[in-house]
Amino acid sequence: MRIVAADSGGAILERNYEPICIVGTAAVMVEPPYRKPSAVVWKAFEYNLDERTPILNELSFCLELSNKFGVNVIHLDISLGGVNLFDLDVKKLSSYKISLKGRKVLEKLIPQLKSVAKDFKNLKILLIGKESLVVRVAELTAGLYGLSHTINKFLNSGNKEILYGLPKMCSISLDKDYLTIRSLEPSEFDISITVHSSKNILGSIELLEYPNPVASSFRVIKIKRQG
Repeated sequence: MRIVAADSGGAILERNYEPICIVGTAAVMVEPPYRKPSAVVWKAFEYNLDERTPILNELSFCLELSNKFGVNVIHLDISLGGVNLFDLDVKKLSSYKISLKGRKVLEKLIPQLKSVAKDFKNLKILLIGKESLVVRVAELTAGLYGLSHTINKFLNSGNKEILYGLPKMCSISLDKDYLTIRSLEPSEFDISITVHSSKNILGSIELLEYPNPVASSFRVIKIKRQG
């Protein structure tokens, strides 16, 4: 079964390791054995941390991929036990054990999501969150493409260094012109994603990876110029 999912991730960090903004959104189409994406839509957005826009963009990109490849199952990064978006309303939402703040956000968000997907009621749009391995693949993809974008942007800037925050429990490797992200979750030992990056990266910049000292299970990439 083919599944489409999306996530927004990768962060530009302050010197104190607090996030400034989220870098972009990735949607992926994943096929068995669900280790890496067969197709990707990624766009840079630099979201503010309090924005609600990302999930709407995530759904739009999922619909784009689903329509292109004839996929009829979408996994959204909203943790409501896998309920179908079109089967959810305010009354049903009240039966879920979520915080008051979260409930108020979802009460506004669900109608917006339904409006975005109004022409795709034949699809199963499941609110499954991080229980979905495909959402996890989308999370790692967003982190990888976001890093590649940040490197390219850094190369065209006058900055001496920049800090980039990876998604949870993952690590990066660089081999010639290729960037690879690997999950550090034991159950995801075989999940890795690779993207072709700019030429001559190894000759112009250094990537130093280390644990984020203020966010357990997250890692930081320091991008700096050589010399």
